[in-house]
Amino acid sequence: MPNHDGVYRHLFSHPALVRELLRDFTPLTWLGDIPVECFQRINGSYANEQARQRHSDLVWCVKHGDAWLYFYVLIECQAQPDRWMALRMQVYSGLLYQELLASRELDAKRRLPPLVPVVLYHGEQPWRARRNVADLIERMPLLPAEWTPRHRYLLIDQRRLAADVLAECKGLVAHLFRIELSDSPEVFQERLPMLLAWLKQKDYADLRRAVELWLSQRVNPEFGDDLGIDWEEPTMAAKFPRKFETWRDYVKHEGREEGKAEGKAEGKAEGMRIMLRDLAGERFGAVPQSVESLIATVDDPQARRLLAALLQSATPDEVLARMRRAS
Repeated sequence: MPNHDGVYRHLFSHPALVRELLRDFTPLTWLGDIPVECFQRINGSYANEQARQRHSDLVWCVKHGDAWLYFYVLIECQAQPDRWMALRMQVYSGLLYQELLASRELDAKRRLPPLVPVVLYHGEQPWRARRNVADLIERMPLLPAEWTPRHRYLLIDQRRLAADVLAECKGLVAHLFRIELSDSPEVFQERLPMLLAWLKQKDYADLRRAVELWLSQRVNPEFGDDLGIDWEEPTMAAKFPRKFETWRDYVKHEGREEGKAEGKAEGKAEGMRIMLRDLAGERFGAVPQSVESLIATVDDPQARRLLAALLQSATPDEVLARMRRAS
């Protein structure tokens, strides 16, 4: 079974999630306007052998206009903050530049491309490590300050993201972070419809296995890496009832058994309505009465059409128009 570090690296090996992470949780919001096709992962084996044994890295280059912008994304899964992270990031950034020069990928007549080091941290303790290597170096009055090396990294401290920031972000990464920070399966039930919705989109189609591995670590690591999620099943949200207070309570109750109520036609229909209602609420705030009426009477074929309409529509009126055209 993959460890937590490996699961995170698996997730952020996908360009759509890297774009979301940087767009929603760093000042680089303009990255949201760059197509996913402009994100290219490059080989991170430029580091020396000892460095490769000490960390796992993801290196992305982003096409912006006529230039490539290099992002060095370090996925940190350690329980304790690293006091020397600023120094490590400076070393790794230098190694990347050296590799780019050695591979002749850069125009020798131009300057080095910009590079943004990013640390994603989700340990329990607050991150208090210095973010600029200059802050790790003793000051000496006789030496000019400009001789002190300077190199700063961006920090995403997942466990201390503000609730209002997470609430404003509608992407898949934000939904996964909400589940990660929750101790209740109720949050999973509320967010699962949106997970299903995101993973039906073209840019996210190849992410299903990575998300299931991630969820298996969060929900029930003692049962392995297969949650048995059927991403095409519209009643998945009904399989995580709200009566349980913790994930462990849910796992103890359900184990590996198939839910009996979901096998019944009535339970299946109710599960579809729960998912569609939650999805409509996420898309439009309060569920409009016109959409609620559709949900209340939906059958299985209509539910799939309504799901597609909710995903593709910007307003409730557009949902109704799509449903009329499909009928």
